[in-house]
Amino acid sequence: MDFSSLATIHRFAVTFYIGFFALKVFMVLANRHEQLKVFKKKTLILEILLPLIFITSGILMISNSALFHNSKLWFNLKIVGILVGIFSGIIGIKKLNKPLVIFSLLCFLGVYSYTNSEKKEWSGNNRQETKLQDQNINIEKRQ
Repeated sequence: MDFSSLATIHRFAVTFYIGFFALKVFMVLANRHEQLKVFKKKTLILEILLPLIFITSGILMISNSALFHNSKLWFNLKIVGILVGIFSGIIGIKKLNKPLVIFSLLCFLGVYSYTNSEKKEWSGNNRQETKLQDQNINIEKRQ
């Protein structure tokens, strides 16, 4: 699968998951525990698949890119932020802990904002260099 298709899948999964999670956070904050229980029961598969899709597509994108070889602190911060957000979200929703679900949502929104700001930094010459390095890696893989 090419990079742009993976990026589209990744962006869609991340955006949908953040919206999906924000809805659950709203239910916790509004003390709608019965509605949350029914909602979680009906969307259990989606709750498992969305993080799996965005983590897998993100790993595939970075491993098939020259960014993997040039990754800086930003990639490590993204991974830590996502994992902290997922685990604190699971615990916060299970225990109906309002501060923890707010913290989790802020982790996701922070990583999302941070990633968008880093994308702007990777424009122009850096993007051209990355494309050239991607082509070199693909050539090396074929040989």
